[in-house]
Amino acid sequence: MTSILTNARALTALRTLGAAGDGLDTANRRVSTGARIGSAADGAAYWAIATSLRGDNGSLAALTDAIGLDQTAVDTAALGLTRTVEQLKVVSRTLVAAQSEQADRGKLQLDIGIALGAIRSIAESSAVGGSNWLSVKSDAPGFSANQQLVMAFSRRDGSANLTRSTLDASQFILFDAKARDASPDWVESSSVAPAGTLAAITQGIATRASPTGAPYTVSAVVSAGHTHTNGLLDTGYLLNPTVAGFGFSINTLDITQPNTSRALIETYLRVVDATLQQVLDGAALLGSTSALLTAQRDFARQMTAINGAAIGTLTDADIEVESTRLKALQAQQMLGLRSLSIANSAPGTVLALFN
Repeated sequence: MTSILTNARALTALRTLGAAGDGLDTANRRVSTGARIGSAADGAAYWAIATSLRGDNGSLAALTDAIGLDQTAVDTAALGLTRTVEQLKVVSRTLVAAQSEQADRGKLQLDIGIALGAIRSIAESSAVGGSNWLSVKSDAPGFSANQQLVMAFSRRDGSANLTRSTLDASQFILFDAKARDASPDWVESSSVAPAGTLAAITQGIATRASPTGAPYTVSAVVSAGHTHTNGLLDTGYLLNPTVAGFGFSINTLDITQPNTSRALIETYLRVVDATLQQVLDGAALLGSTSALLTAQRDFARQMTAINGAAIGTLTDADIEVESTRLKALQAQQMLGLRSLSIANSAPGTVLALFN
């Protein structure tokens, strides 16, 4: 049947051509962008999951940077403690040499002073971004002996969670520049409480430096409103029995003072050795923390790669398939145009009747 009002064949051909054109647009977009799911309209569920994973990857990238910054601070402090250990060994060897009756204590004191000056310089230089864990001022606003290190990022029950680990930096503070009393004495006493666990640590050093039968016992003064505990090297120690003028800190060691006996130098040596062991413990703690941060950073990078693969599975187009489909749709479009041309020629036969 041929009608001059409705050309059914042409309408069918037009619909087929339109469908081929829509498919061709989709295939062209997928081939050009490489994405099968580019918006919510292409697949709401897959698009939402992929978008969430992309957000997680952004957070993981920021986490990697934050861990890197924290690790820099940890490694800097660890390096400072390692160098401090070397200088404390120099002080220890010098004190051993000073036990000899023939030793020139004046020259040995020069070696001690140089080593202690080097430690002070190392501590002051162990700073990253204005943060220094070895030389502090514990009464400064915002000071905390505990350092919060970023460890991990996760998403649970739709909420983002950031995991931190607390590092007790008071275990290896070398110097504390907190306010001292108006009338300084040999240990520069302070009314500011010791930072973190330093009070217990210095008491432990004093105990280890006071073995049974030793001629002198050592103690660190820590009491309400009055303390000699500062950093590991500027904490003041008292001797029992009391020796006039011989309260001391490692930072103020002086073997040239009058009445400095071999027993007193041996006491200095024990305090230096006990402090050296504490510094070694601090360096070991920082080394373990650095290894943990490295593992966490590597894990974050691996999670980023896994999320990227998941995003690709959900949204990436198969270029080989899409290219094949593109060729087929181009052929369909050409056939549709030919069919439409044939269908549109049918009314011409009606016109021929009037010739």
